[in-house]
Amino acid sequence: MTPVSLAAPRGAAHTRAVAAYVSAMDTVFPCRAGVMARCLLPALRLPGARPADAEPAPEAVAA
Repeated sequence: MTPVSLAAPRGAAHTRAVAAYVSAMDTVFPCRAGVMARCLLPALRLPGARPADAEPAPEAVAA
């Protein structure tokens, strides 16, 4: 197989490639969402100012 034939599969190979990609994404997205939630919840419990509570940056003075 050449890189060109791998880049654009035809017929049944294309159907199998799309099915494999969709199947992989079906697994990846829920796993990443779980990881993100596991990281976000402890981060919200950290002490200190949060971005929403922070003071806005002063306007730059043009010279």
